[in-house]
Amino acid sequence: TPTMEQQADDVLAVMDAVGMDSATMFGTLGTCGPLALIAARAPERVRGLVLLAPIPHGLESPGELEGWTDAERQSVLEGYRHAFAIWGSGEIIDMCDPVQATSYNRRLMALLERSSATPAAAQAYLDWIFQVDFRDVLRSIQVPTRVLRIPSNRVPESVGRYVGDLVPGGTFHELPASLPVAAVARRIARRSARRGRTPRPQGRGRRRCGPASRTPSTCWTGSGDSPT
Repeated sequence: TPTMEQQADDVLAVMDAVGMDSATMFGTLGTCGPLALIAARAPERVRGLVLLAPIPHGLESPGELEGWTDAERQSVLEGYRHAFAIWGSGEIIDMCDPVQATSYNRRLMALLERSSATPAAAQAYLDWIFQVDFRDVLRSIQVPTRVLRIPSNRVPESVGRYVGDLVPGGTFHELPASLPVAAVARRIARRSARRGRTPRPQGRGRRRCGPASRTPSTCWTGSGDSPT
């Protein structure tokens, strides 16, 4: 697994290659550290930083873990170990946002897992996440930073608040609870009906996938169930 410094250099290299001077950066789980490092050492390249459920101190790294109870730490460790042990099944979605863990979204996550890394590479990546400590990097950030958390995510709220406090001027935000996919679909239908339009049915052969990152840690769910 590349080091945090190598991953940060890769991001900047891609930005240079496409002529991107600066960007607002979003990271979750293992991508939080490399993006935080870019914000700390190259703030002119970062307009803003958004971190979703970051784990700043690896759960298997030495030292006391701020914001975790022993039970919370063990639960997240076991959950991720189980999900990565069956890499390619879509189990990661239960760790990211179990409210969205429909059969369709699980299939999408499984596709993302299989297309992003081999089981061995994914396991090595998880081992790295559980050892890395980037708290000192967070203390050096000098760009606008928001730390976000989804209520159903397994990373405790206290950890998100801790990260927000580590970043100078950083803020923590608890997002609204996720709605089940079916509830979202009903809301869209009601709004469309009020506007006098009928929602376009999602017929067979019209499956759509949204953009997906090629890093194992990025979580994406679809916007609705699809016919089987």
